[in-house]
Amino acid sequence: MVEDSETLRFSTRLVLEAEGWEVAEAATAAECLWAMDSVDPDVVLLDLGLPDADGFSVLAHLKSVESTSWVPVVVLSGRSDRAEVSRLLLAGAQDYLVKPFLSGELHARLVAARRVALQHRRLAESERRGRVGFDSAPVAMAEVDLDGRYLKVNGALCELFGYRNDDLVGASVCSICHPDDVEAISDSIRAMVAGDVNLLRVERRFMHADGRAVWVAVSAAPVMGDRGRVSHLLMHYLDITDRKRVERQLEHLVDHDPLTGLLNRRGFEAELDRHTAHVSRYGPAGALLVIDLDHFKEVNDTLGHHAGDEVIVSAADCLRATVRHTDVVARLGGDEFAVILPHASCDAAEVVAAKVVRALRDHVTDSPGTPGSRVTGSVGVAPFDSELTGEEVVMNADRSMYEAKQRGRDCFVTHRVPDRA
Repeated sequence: MVEDSETLRFSTRLVLEAEGWEVAEAATAAECLWAMDSVDPDVVLLDLGLPDADGFSVLAHLKSVESTSWVPVVVLSGRSDRAEVSRLLLAGAQDYLVKPFLSGELHARLVAARRVALQHRRLAESERRGRVGFDSAPVAMAEVDLDGRYLKVNGALCELFGYRNDDLVGASVCSICHPDDVEAISDSIRAMVAGDVNLLRVERRFMHADGRAVWVAVSAAPVMGDRGRVSHLLMHYLDITDRKRVERQLEHLVDHDPLTGLLNRRGFEAELDRHTAHVSRYGPAGALLVIDLDHFKEVNDTLGHHAGDEVIVSAADCLRATVRHTDVVARLGGDEFAVILPHASCDAAEVVAAKVVRALRDHVTDSPGTPGSRVTGSVGVAPFDSELTGEEVVMNADRSMYEAKQRGRDCFVTHRVPDRA
């Protein structure tokens, strides 16, 4: 565990040791690199903000050294920036966890990373010693001829893809590739046969016999014959489907609210910028609704945060059901929501706002766990205009929403753009 905060190291070590992990600690990048030579860890838990080096530099070093290149690195960060997540994964990080995190989630991520590490270690040991028989190897392996057809496959590969040995031997490698990856695999095989590529490491999708896609890390290399020419190819397949699923979940969480599944403020701002640019180019179109739940604090104060969460989820479901699937619904934070109606006129937006008010009044009030609570919604409506920025439209909708609050709540108010001469 590489973390400069002594407090976080201490608390994290207690949690991990309770789960059976043996934890070696490093407070700096220098201590980390020294420890890698003596500890030989299964997983590295790496903080990005180190006092003597950037976490990206440490990651790059670990991946550049042969003895540590296959050690999975799970990154800890205080930020959930989407670009940073992508950069880390491309740099070789196995996983990414945002502080603060749940102890159970941390343990699960480390277990998943360790499984990958064990598979990689087995593969490396097999290749290095050559003592593990092809047929009994725990890693999916295949020998492929110069035309890209399977000459020989082992049991692990048959198990990975759900086929019998007889189904695969003689079949084209591309015959079980995902349609979108066939061309890339074909090009890679031709490049190795031609001698242009000596070692291939790519991540591609293959199709299981039951029809589902399986993400695999493919390692392949040409095997040279007696005359110095390529005789066949040796390919290894490592199942990374779970890792890919985690990556997709991380990408989703960057701009989605984990409680409701709606866009969060970041995702909303991206959609707002997109629609504002459209309006600026093509002229006024659409409207924005800003919704704030009335009396929500009373639910939290009297029934607790669990009941409050139920109200938030009920309100989110209510908004989804009320607007069109082409409309953009977001939770901006707390009990505040927003809806972009990209094609609605101001009059049409008022009709939608009235429906939202009624729906919140009828459905959220009676949500499970909140008996007797009176939760309604105050809605502000603001049209988009080619002379307004997205921020200005949001401000107009906010002002209208607060005016709805002042008028007694449980209603909507519209901000009208003045006519231009």
